[in-house]
Amino acid sequence: MTCTATTFTLAACGSRIRIGRTLLLLSTFLLALTEQLLLAQTISPEAIEHWNSARQAESQKNFDTAVAEYKKVTELEPSFATGFVSLGQTFMEQHNFAAAVVPLKHALELDSDLVPAHQLLGYALLAQGYAADAIPHRARARTGSARHRAG
Repeated sequence: MTCTATTFTLAACGSRIRIGRTLLLLSTFLLALTEQLLLAQTISPEAIEHWNSARQAESQKNFDTAVAEYKKVTELEPSFATGFVSLGQTFMEQHNFAAAVVPLKHALELDSDLVPAHQLLGYALLAQGYAADAIPHRARARTGSARHRAG
């Protein structure tokens, strides 16, 4: 497998995924969704402080700090699925797809209908060569996104 800043070649699938561009689009989608979820879900003021620190670190491309802050959010709010999605997404920004799988799966344990978690988990699995495991998540993300646009 070959990895560059914008492309990740999957030898197992023989296809190319434009991870950088895809993650940017997913980040924009997740940002809007996250803001809505934060309004709908109550988290502690301490968790909100760490959330804001993580977001700021992400915007500055300081992903190690963002990971540490999102981990604090998930420790303080273990039922806050969006925190786990954001942690997984930040691991993906670092191209650490293996590390992204655990928080993304946990997010889906908390909320099995969370489209961004399915989308990101599908990409994380695919990037590691687990195409068969990725397919159900990618399909679920597509059908969930279509329902969201139709609704």
